[in-house]
Amino acid sequence: MKKPLAFLGAIIITLQAIGQSPAMQPINRTINSTILHQALNDFNRTVPLFFFFPGFFFIGSVSYQNNPLFMETDFFEDEKTPDFKDYYQKEIFAAITDPMIPYIPKDSAMEVRFIDGNKLIFELSFKWDVDTLLLEQINSSKGKSKTVKYVNNKVVSSGFRDKENLKQFNEHIAGDTLRILEWIDNGSASISKKRTEIRYRNGFPYEKRHSNSVQRTFIPQTITSYIYNEEQQLVLQEVKNSKGKIKYSINYLYHDNKLTNIEKKGKSSLATTSYSYDETGQLQSKITRQSERVYSTITTRKEQNYNEFEFISGSPTPQHKIFGIKTNSGNQIAEMKLSDKTDYASRPAETRWLLDYNNQGNISHIKVLNENGKIVKNITIEYIYFKI
Repeated sequence: MKKPLAFLGAIIITLQAIGQSPAMQPINRTINSTILHQALNDFNRTVPLFFFFPGFFFIGSVSYQNNPLFMETDFFEDEKTPDFKDYYQKEIFAAITDPMIPYIPKDSAMEVRFIDGNKLIFELSFKWDVDTLLLEQINSSKGKSKTVKYVNNKVVSSGFRDKENLKQFNEHIAGDTLRILEWIDNGSASISKKRTEIRYRNGFPYEKRHSNSVQRTFIPQTITSYIYNEEQQLVLQEVKNSKGKIKYSINYLYHDNKLTNIEKKGKSSLATTSYSYDETGQLQSKITRQSERVYSTITTRKEQNYNEFEFISGSPTPQHKIFGIKTNSGNQIAEMKLSDKTDYASRPAETRWLLDYNNQGNISHIKVLNENGKIVKNITIEYIYFKI
């Protein structure tokens, strides 16, 4: 992945812009994103890393296969333009907010095993220690794993290990004002180390320093400053090089307390995202333009138990996807459907996912169907409990 720590540390969007739901939101988002990433990528056994920072909503990913980028600022702070699949998967992740594994016992440890026929895909384990929850994900070969530690609904540390490729990522908070992220690659010809430090004031980031290791000393590469308005909404990022020269800036505009525009400016306008809302204040559409790519998301249906979205790529290659979400009486995801409408002259390719839940409300089965209604995968999710 190109510039992994720049990507991991860079993804910021205010709570007002995305709308958070109930307590345990960070762990719920982590679990949902992990399961959805597997489902949308044919259960390919990758181990993405997701984490949340206090006061802001952050998601990052460490993976060596295709993996979605997250949140609008990816298009501005990451130098690599995501492809269309990355884009619409990110949109799907953001659209699904109800927890898939809401029940996590405090009086016992819980292991969750995702099984495809006779193959173990990956495992999740949960363990409480007083007010600290430890989440671990391990892929079937035990070669890649991630751990995330939560205290009082905040991520206090996380880690990623790739034993085969000798790569690892670690991040932790140091007091109330500093978060440190480090990426170490021991698998290349020369050991590569990158470090990002994010400093906080009154719970909000005000500075981020990204450094590379040169002869065992971390040399700053970029310094980012964050500026807020009176409502504590992010209005400006300034990114400077090691000599203090501005590389580019990112401006955020709001109307009626809602984010309406993001623009990255350097010597010229480098990228923009614009948002529109319906009469109830719900996000109706957004358009992102960066370099040669134009991506759009449109909410086409919003009903009591069904939501539908269109994802459109205007360039360089026109593509058109429709994604539907159907919920059950408990407001859990019962069905997802992804249709490819790019070629209007032919029958659209379509994939459906049917989801079932156990008595605790935790997901228990995922059936994957093709456009002919044939079940092509039948994923069973097992729960095992251990005494603490």
